[in-house]
Amino acid sequence: MAALQLILDAGADPEILMQARDGQERPLYYAARSGWLPALKVLIQHGSSVNATTESHDTALMICDKHKYWDCFEELLTAGADLGIQNSSGQSAVSIAEGNGYGTGLQKIIWDAVVKGSVTCTDPEVFSALHVAAKAGGLKVLQKLIGQGDVNINVLDKYGYKAAMVAVREGHIDAFKLLLYAGADIGMKNKKGETAVALARIDTLEQLEWILLDAILANIVKSEGFQEGHADACKLLLLAGADTTLTNERGETALSLAQKHSTSKAAENAILDYLAKKFVLARDQVAKFKRQGRGKPHEKSLSMLKSGVLSWGSSKRRNVVCQEAALGPSAKFVRHRHRKVDGNNPSVFRIVTLKEVHFEVSSPDKAELWVRGINLLSAEVRAQGVGE
Repeated sequence: MAALQLILDAGADPEILMQARDGQERPLYYAARSGWLPALKVLIQHGSSVNATTESHDTALMICDKHKYWDCFEELLTAGADLGIQNSSGQSAVSIAEGNGYGTGLQKIIWDAVVKGSVTCTDPEVFSALHVAAKAGGLKVLQKLIGQGDVNINVLDKYGYKAAMVAVREGHIDAFKLLLYAGADIGMKNKKGETAVALARIDTLEQLEWILLDAILANIVKSEGFQEGHADACKLLLLAGADTTLTNERGETALSLAQKHSTSKAAENAILDYLAKKFVLARDQVAKFKRQGRGKPHEKSLSMLKSGVLSWGSSKRRNVVCQEAALGPSAKFVRHRHRKVDGNNPSVFRIVTLKEVHFEVSSPDKAELWVRGINLLSAEVRAQGVGE
């Protein structure tokens, strides 16, 4: 060992090829294959390249893997050995180590290196420190990685997962929140078409809802790096029963904020769709007109069934399948009621079955919800029929 130190100190080339059993090899490969840690350290100190590859594109890190010299592996990792390199067989240092049954021990070595900030990786699909930290729920490490500035929050691993998806899948909600604040795009999908929200565990779903609703309702959306208008997140939250009446300190709801921001149109539509369907499935008192607006309207209790049937009574005539619904009265209705104050009432809407039927509700907003909800549910029922 002293001789090697002396030769290198005298100016010998640490990369000079030396004779080996199967030909020639770099001194670093020999040290890695032999598990000779002191020699490895000296060679690294004198500039030996830790990422040089053999003819089969193995690195010294991979050679340590194959011979299970984990102290040498750790030394190379600390010196900047690249975990993103793959050999000609498509194996990386991590996959080789895991194949040798050193999964847990390897995780600790890599985790310690991640904590120290001494992990190098040029291909995030092969290895990503961000994903490792997200999987472990390591908030301090995530903060450190994000604080470096050059990290891509939305980078995908080989399975198509973002770090935010990994955090949610593992139940690390605080880690997810940190990534969300840093700009994670929760609308992105993995290779299976799943979003971060879809991967949430049942025991963490409620916490996740609050975090995302806070993001939608936040008045710090832009300054804190939130992404506005996540329609997919809105839909999933609403299906999970998120409270659409929740307000922030200024009395704003998710819907009113979505309407205020032009970039949130998709989110606005998602919330309105949910509210409209929920509204028409419940009962509401309406005034129903007979004979295209002739005569006095009668009060009815109107609701829509999940089967797509609109109902305002028990008889067959009062349970109909709608072709469509539209805001406002028809031209014929207006003619019939041209002398009435409700001839052009904005609270009137109509449905088309075998004939047109007109209803009046207590406000134009309710009329819009009725039309939107009827058309949405009718379209869903028709789509299910086509699919069957």
